[in-house]
Amino acid sequence: MTLSAEQQEFRAAVRQFAENKIAPRAAELDRTATYSWDNFADCRAMELPALGIPVEFGGSGADSTTQAIMVEELARVCASTALTILISRLATIPILNRGSDELKRRYVPLIASGEKQGSYCLSEPGAGSDVASMQ
Repeated sequence: MTLSAEQQEFRAAVRQFAENKIAPRAAELDRTATYSWDNFADCRAMELPALGIPVEFGGSGADSTTQAIMVEELARVCASTALTILISRLATIPILNRGSDELKRRYVPLIASGEKQGSYCLSEPGAGSDVASMQ
């Protein structure tokens, strides 16, 4: 796969950001198993929570490849920080796909801006959190 010039520039910017802002905290986060509000704030300043969220809801409308670049570059230095952005993004999918217009207008812009974080919870009788075992 060949990245566009814009995607290559984005990769370089996120890599530099991750190395400068995220990497210095990564070992301590792993050692203490703590959530880094500082990392999320830095990601928010880079507008990373907006990736992949439609422009009409305050997102950037970035394609899947651009989102994957962000995840790769963050995870390269701190996997938990990459997951922080992904899980919040995951919470928007059911809202965007099946939510009412009111829900979309109310919650998606807050997640896109990083003002709020989405969460994803799953538990199914007889399957627990194993999505593949749901009936």
